[in-house]
Order: sequence, then C-alpha cells, then structure tokens
Amino acid sequence: TSPWFIIFTGLSYVIYRFNATVNDTANNINSTSTRTVRIDTTAPSSIEFVSPTESDANNLSRSNIAVNVTASDNGVISAILIRLYNSTGDQINSSISATSPGFINFTGLADGLYKFNATVNDTANNQNSTPTRTVRIDTTFPLIDFGTGTESNNVIKSQTFVYVNVSVTETNEANITFRLFNSTSSVNITTYTT
Repeated sequence: TSPWFIIFTGLSYVIYRFNATVNDTANNINSTSTRTVRIDTTAPSSIEFVSPTESDANNLSRSNIAVNVTASDNGVISAILIRLYNSTGDQINSSISATSPGFINFTGLADGLYKFNATVNDTANNQNSTPTRTVRIDTTFPLIDFGTGTESNNVIKSQTFVYVNVSVTETNEANITFRLFNSTSSVNITTYTT
C-alpha cells in the first residue's frame, strides 16, 4: 500500500538520477519522471585572501579597505560573501560575488578599528571561511609642539646640552624621534617607542 519510500545511503560525490516504476497484477506499468540530484557533502576546498587584501593587524592612513578573495570547489561556487565589521562587532557592510575572485573596496570609512572575513558557499550550501582580519584606519596626523623648557629658536647658550620637550596629541602613537643636527650632518637620532 502507498506510500512507498526508500533511502539510498552511503552515496559519494556524484550526480545521480532516480525514478520509480509501478506494475499492477494486470501488468499495467507506469513510471515517474526521472529526477537528478547531485550529492555534495564536501566544503569548498579553499578560500583565501589574495593581493591587494589588507594584511592582518595593518594600520592604514586612508579611508578604504580593499579585500580580494579566491575560492574553489569540486562542484560549483554559489557565492563568496565578504563582511566588514566595526570595532563593536556590528556588521556595517558586505559584498556578494557569484564568481571567484570576489573583490570589494570598502570606501568612505571613518577612523577606527575594523574587522573583515569571507565565506564561500557551494550550490549544496557547504561552506568554508577565511580567518578574520583586523585593520585600523587612522587618517588623522599626530599633533606635535615644543613644550615648556625647550630652547628658543636662534639662541646662543653657554652650556653643553640642548633640552627638548614636546607635547604630542595622538590616539595611536607608535614612536617619537628626536634629531640633533650640526651645520654639516646629523649628530644624534633617538627614537622612543610607546
């Protein structure tokens, strides 16, 4: 009695066709149409960032982030999804490509910390993802000015040292370098890392 069913198990990656045929006791025969199904249980074999994608932990002095991703699969790639997140982890932009490579240049970004990653889906919805990368955009130049006690310009001093004091305003300060020159060359270069 109806309904009848069968579950074919242990199938590997390949295209299969199936149908069913019924035969009654009077030898009347009828068949379903033949259907096709592709078995694909394998995630896309690769997804990776390629040039000109920003390096992880990179500091950028421009307001854009370029991301370029290649992916491959033994079936067919359905989509490459590239996501951009702000410093609190909220997704603020994304791009979908149906082919590899998938490229996006996220533009008009404010100073701050951003994260991005990519995921590839094949037509069976198997997925593979890149690691998440983090970049900092900082388009603001540091402010620097001489501070209290610094020698005035064009003075003559009766001493064997030169005192230099500076004030710096910068959120992402990496280092400060002091340079002392005489009339012919550099006498001293000292860099302090923050």
